[in-house]
Amino acid sequence: MIVGGALFTAVLTTLGALSQKLPERTTVLDWAQQNYAGLFFVDEGLAFAVATYTVAMILLYQQLRHRSPVTSLIAVVTYCIAAVGFVNAILALGRLLYPVNSLSTSEEGALLSAGQLFADIHFAAIALGVAILMFGIALGRWPLIVLSATVGVLQIAGTYFGGTPPMWLLATSMLAWFVWSVVVGLLMIRGRANGDGLPAVADSHSD
Repeated sequence: MIVGGALFTAVLTTLGALSQKLPERTTVLDWAQQNYAGLFFVDEGLAFAVATYTVAMILLYQQLRHRSPVTSLIAVVTYCIAAVGFVNAILALGRLLYPVNSLSTSEEGALLSAGQLFADIHFAAIALGVAILMFGIALGRWPLIVLSATVGVLQIAGTYFGGTPPMWLLATSMLAWFVWSVVVGLLMIRGRANGDGLPAVADSHSD
């Protein structure tokens, strides 16, 4: 989870920075060509991030399902919806970067792919925010619930909602998500080391 969170933070922050470089008079194809190296990192890094983070989320669900079966199930299903959005974003960006069978891409097609890319990330961020909040509730610790609620709101506020978000908001939302990933990842490591799942707490609950 820590590795996946770090990758997501680096990749989505990079994409946010590159999206600031799309002047009105620059075509999408020109933008993709001028920022090819950065977008290549985003595409490949996002694919690896989704794979590693999905495994971590499933493991987190397995450690929580006996304590909070309903809440943890909602959380993992919502995350899987977010993962689908991220995968669609990978495919949309891939169409911009890798011509299939040497087929040329028109500006209209590139514009459609770019629109789908940012729309999918927006959709994924909303689902991710809900998933983080639900996992926080399933963890049953008030500090984690508050942290999860804060991170969840930032994921929604810091995404492409009605336009390009300011860089400081995007970076803040990504950093908050990484902090949440580190905290929960360390709890998972501690629970596996103890052999009894996530550490039990006095104020934990069950659905």
